[in-house]
Amino acid sequence: MLFAGGRSHSLMRVAQFNPFERLDKPIMDAGGTDAAYKRWHQLSDERNHYLDGVEDELIGRAKSSTP
Repeated sequence: MLFAGGRSHSLMRVAQFNPFERLDKPIMDAGGTDAAYKRWHQLSDERNHYLDGVEDELIGRAKSSTP
């Protein structure tokens, strides 16, 4: 459960699971790539608009606060 290592011999937690468990099973159903690409593009388009208008708002605030 604990591993003593490093220069200071501090205790470090060690994961208690098999990292290779379920690697024999696919992570996606056959033919699911189209749905995955669609979701990827949907999420990336959404995130690409996160900063829309931020520059204008910051510059507008800076201009309005200067005398």
